[in-house]
This record gives sequence, C-alpha cells and structure tokens, in this order.
Amino acid sequence: MCIRDRFRPIQKHGILKSNESMEVEVVCCPDDAAKFNDILHFVIKEGVDCDVQLKAQGQGFTLFCKDDLTNINFGTQYTYRNVTKEILIENKGKKPQKLQWQRKKPAENDKGRKKEEEKGNKKEDKSKTDIQTEEMPPDQCFTIVPDTVVLPPRTGIMFQFRANSTKKGKIPEQFQLTTVIGNE
Repeated sequence: MCIRDRFRPIQKHGILKSNESMEVEVVCCPDDAAKFNDILHFVIKEGVDCDVQLKAQGQGFTLFCKDDLTNINFGTQYTYRNVTKEILIENKGKKPQKLQWQRKKPAENDKGRKKEEEKGNKKEDKSKTDIQTEEMPPDQCFTIVPDTVVLPPRTGIMFQFRANSTKKGKIPEQFQLTTVIGNE
C-alpha cells in the first residue's frame, strides 16, 4: 500500500548486461480524484542516469466501505425489538469530508404498493382476530447514528444502522449518503 508516495516501483534494484532491457512495474496509489505527476529516477552505474516522467489521474471516490451499502438486510426480526448493524466507512483521501445521511422519500409506485399491502394486511387481521386496534401512523423504523459527521483524512467511522418496527411485514426504506469534500 502506498502511503507517502503515490508511485512505487515493485523492483528497486537490478543488473543489466550490455544491450539488455528490463520492464519495471510501477504501482500507483492516488488518494484523490486529481492529476498526479512524478519522476522516477534511475541511477545507472557506469552509465548515464535516466529520468522517466510518471503521470496518473485519480478516479472515483475517496470514501471506502468493504460492505455492500445498496441493500442492508436485517432479516426476520420480532416487532418492538431493537436491532443494530454496524458498518465502517473510511475516508482514504487527504481532505476532510462531511458525511450526511438523508432519508429518501418513497416514489409514487411505492405508495400504490403500500396501499395494496395495507388492504391485504387488513383482510388478514380480520380473519385472525376480532379485536380491532388503532391504525398506527406510517412512521419510519430505521435510523442511522450519527446522521451527520465530519470525517478527517485517513480515518474511519462506525455507523450504526438501527431498526425497530411496530408493524409486521417487510419494511423497505431508502437512505442517501451525501458528502462535501473540504470546504466546498
């Protein structure tokens, strides 16, 4: 892993005979989505030293998570029971990042599906029992703690995904992680 140097040659020493050539593998570890330039200097005994220009372009994000965040499945759980999953997110970049979790509003087709599920649940409930209960408001059962944090460079934070439901059945919710790098 490159920590100080973005470019690192795999082989640092070698011996070549006259008119012989060798390939030198260089590993690049960019820590930001930016352009990087460096010079690889070869010291040649009994010859002329040689410099090679190295260039790279960082891509992607500097946040890293080994877990898949597209779907966090809590599995089958009892109602009114607190369940927690912890997930580590790391800032591998060189700038602080402000992370904020926001709950996404359900789409229109989700509302139609929820109405159908409620109708199905009401029919189910009537056949099972004669006791009528007040209909609970459609509150959210998932929370993320902390919901906002400033993550310094080259550090990580353990987010807690908490679930507690008062209703039975599958309860999907969506969250979005937004980041602000540095003072942007």
